[in-house]
Amino acid sequence: MTQTTPGSSSENASSLIADDPWYRLQRAVGLISEAGLNVGRRAVLLAALTWLPVAVWAAMKGRALPGAVAEPLFEHFGIHVKLLIALPALVIGEAVAHGVSRKLIPYFRTSGVVADRDAARFDAILANLVRWRSHLGPWLIMGAIVAVLSALTARAPDLHELTWAEAAPSGQRSIGFGGWWLVWVSRPIFQFLLVSWMWRVVLAFLVMRRVSQLDLDLVPTHPDRAGGLGFLEGFPAAFACFAFAISCIVASHSAHEVVFHQITLQSLAPMAGLLLAGMMAIGLAPLLAFLPPLSRTKKKARLEYAALVATHGRLVRHRWILGESIARDEVLDAPELGPVVDVSAMYDQVERMRAVPIGARAIALVAMPVIVPMLAVVALQVPIKDLLLQILKILA
Repeated sequence: MTQTTPGSSSENASSLIADDPWYRLQRAVGLISEAGLNVGRRAVLLAALTWLPVAVWAAMKGRALPGAVAEPLFEHFGIHVKLLIALPALVIGEAVAHGVSRKLIPYFRTSGVVADRDAARFDAILANLVRWRSHLGPWLIMGAIVAVLSALTARAPDLHELTWAEAAPSGQRSIGFGGWWLVWVSRPIFQFLLVSWMWRVVLAFLVMRRVSQLDLDLVPTHPDRAGGLGFLEGFPAAFACFAFAISCIVASHSAHEVVFHQITLQSLAPMAGLLLAGMMAIGLAPLLAFLPPLSRTKKKARLEYAALVATHGRLVRHRWILGESIARDEVLDAPELGPVVDVSAMYDQVERMRAVPIGARAIALVAMPVIVPMLAVVALQVPIKDLLLQILKILA
């Protein structure tokens, strides 16, 4: 899978991905070409690098399939899902986030939400994005965090996930090559990709917060019910793969507990609920930055449009009910206002205006990637047919 990437830095000014230190490192070693992000190639390569040595060693030692050890590598769903599904999802998500951010962030100017009077301030925000994105400091911190986590894991490895790799009698806390590869190579790579996505969420929030502080030219009667910010409902798509990866990890560990440790679905429900709530908070956080300007706009527009509707209705009453002659009838004759029903509709639009640019689409873009892997866990105890019928009943 190859995603076309523009060559000039100005075209990448609004990207959450391009030209960051991780991007530049991969570009230097040839993993990212001038033509594109090459996410397909990188996803396959990283999956092979992190999973193959573990799987080959386990197979050679007879620890991959049931028989030699109590819990072979095959039964640890979390390892396989993490390295073969979640890790590639994080890589593929870079292309999605790159495309979404490059399309929607400049649309603030294209749509007129950021007026010409604030063009210079908006350009300064994009310049800050480039500076934050390209700064080496956060990535060094992320690398240090991963290094510390790896060192702690190496000192006290998670024996439950590594039972298949034990190279010494039980209780001596010693693992073989496959286990150490997982501890020192596979996990750190995955953890680094994971924390890099958290940094990108922070970047997105910072950009949206800065933009929300501009003197935005919002339209209270806009049919998107978000003052013209409805296009932002597509922004959570940038983090859909990240949400999917997290959910896959949790779902795989839950599946292991259900299949091999007889844990009930009911006992896993609170964790699933917390996962969904947490990912919703993360994925929608950048859009919440627009709560203050949208709330101010709606509050002000209520008074303004209430006064306009009252003036229009008062003139209609004086002319057609009381039969009076109206000296100034610009409001009545204004074609952009139209009849009484049209004027009332404008006020109704203001009343229906949302406080945040979050609707069903934005919620679905975050919720569905989280829910789908969890449905696979539910299907372990609930037949697919019954599960689908229950979903249809809920939607009906």
